[in-house]
This record gives sequence, structure tokens and C-alpha cells, in this order.
Amino acid sequence: MDLKEEGNLLYVVGRTYDELGGSCYYDLYGKTGKNVPKVRPESKQDMEKLSKAMTTGLVRSCHDCSEGGIAVAAAEMAFAGNVGLRIELDDVLPRDTDGAQKILFSESNGRFLVEVKKENADKFQEITGAAKIGETTGDKKLEISKAGKKLINSGLEELKAAWKGTIKW
Repeated sequence: MDLKEEGNLLYVVGRTYDELGGSCYYDLYGKTGKNVPKVRPESKQDMEKLSKAMTTGLVRSCHDCSEGGIAVAAAEMAFAGNVGLRIELDDVLPRDTDGAQKILFSESNGRFLVEVKKENADKFQEITGAAKIGETTGDKKLEISKAGKKLINSGLEELKAAWKGTIKW
């Protein structure tokens, strides 16, 4: 799950839906929401494609987006590997998902963030059809933007401390 090195590309496999019902995000605000994640048939196809890319040796690291969505998965990958990450959400499917919070924190099933070496990008995209959404960096921070607007711009140590603060033992 940890990012391996700077200079690699980041992809999202699967689609994002307005599914924050019962999510970690709503829990922070004492709400439950109404749209819980559903299991969709296309998720199986996406997972089969991702599995093929893994067995072909194209995947450097991979993390599901189930608990906390894309934002939490990206942060966990970055601070686990101590590698920075720059993400642009404009190509996250479906592109018409309104609201950055839905894209960042939706817990839709069957979504994965995947790190791939640049030289393997074409083959990975050919197999998975995944959207490239970012790249790893050496600057030890997580940057996430949508439509040119920075949504998150935080150091990895700051993110790790915040993440540890949410653990309920």
C-alpha cells in the first residue's frame, strides 16, 4: 500500500458515486447520510482488470478507497511510503460528480488507487482503462486539486498526526 518512489504515476480504478452514507466523513460531523455504497457488476470487471495488471507486474502499490475515500487512501499511501503525491481530480469518473467532498470522501465499492512506473503507463491503461490522476513527488506532502483549485496541501507528518487522531480504540 505504501508509495514506492517519486516520479511514478497514480491512477484510480473504478468509479466514484455519491455514496457517503455511513462514511467516515459523515461520522466526523455526527451524521449518517442516506446514500450507502452499493455493489455494482462493473466493479468485478474493474477488479479483474486490476488483477491482470498486478500479475503482469505493472503495479508498484495499490490501496482500496473504502474507508475514507480517495483522500484518506492517498494520504495513507503517501505517509506509509514517505513519498509525496500530487493529484488532480478532474478525470475521476464520473466527471459530473458534483462537490469535491463527494469525490474525495465517497466510499464507493471497487475503487483503488494504483501506483505505476511511467514506462508501464501505456500497458497499464490498455489493460485497465483507468484514469491517470496524479504522480508521486519528492516533496513529502499531499496536494489535491480540482479544476485548478487546491483542496488539500499538507505535509505528510501533519497528515499522519491527523490520521492517528481519528483512530478509535
